[in-house]
Amino acid sequence: MLELILEYLFFLDYGLTDDPFSGFQRSLETFNAYKELKSRDEGLNIIFDHYSNLDFSQINQLKVSAEIGKFSPRISGLELMMTDFSLGRNLSMEESEQFLRVVSKKYDEKLVNEHELMGRGKLTTAFLAANIMNGQNSLKNKFQSEEELNRFLSNIRIISNDFIEEILNQLKTI
Repeated sequence: MLELILEYLFFLDYGLTDDPFSGFQRSLETFNAYKELKSRDEGLNIIFDHYSNLDFSQINQLKVSAEIGKFSPRISGLELMMTDFSLGRNLSMEESEQFLRVVSKKYDEKLVNEHELMGRGKLTTAFLAANIMNGQNSLKNKFQSEEELNRFLSNIRIISNDFIEEILNQLKTI
C-alpha cells in the first residue's frame, strides 16, 4: 500500500507549494489508500521501516534524470508522511529516541549525497525531528523565539536558516 501511495500521481505536488506540509496534506487528503494506511495502528511503523531501510546512496546508480529528480522529493515526502502520522500520537520517550536516532542516521546519509538530496531535504528532516522532539517537550525553551518555533512546527515557516541548523544540531545530540 505504501508503494501505491508513493507512486500516486499527485504525491509529489507538495513540492509546488510554499508550505510543503500543507501541500502534502492537501495532495493526499482525498486519496483512499493514504486514509487507509493512516487509519491503521501499524501505519507509522510501516512508513518508518520503509524509511529506515531505504538506501539513500542508490541515487548514485540512477541513470535517468527523471528518476534522480523523483528520488529526493520522495524521501522528503516520506518524512512529511511520518510527521503527519506522528502528530497526535503519544510516542513514548523510547519510541521518540529510536525514531530520532534513525532520522539522524538518515540525515547523515543525505549529507553524503548532499548535491542530489538536499533541496528541501534539510527542511523536511528538521520539520520531522522538531515535531518529534516537541512532542517530548525537548524543544521548549531552547529557542529564543517561541513564535518562530510554533510557526515552523505548524507550517514549516522559517525566519532564518540558523533555526534549521539549530534543530539539526540538536538532532545530532540524540
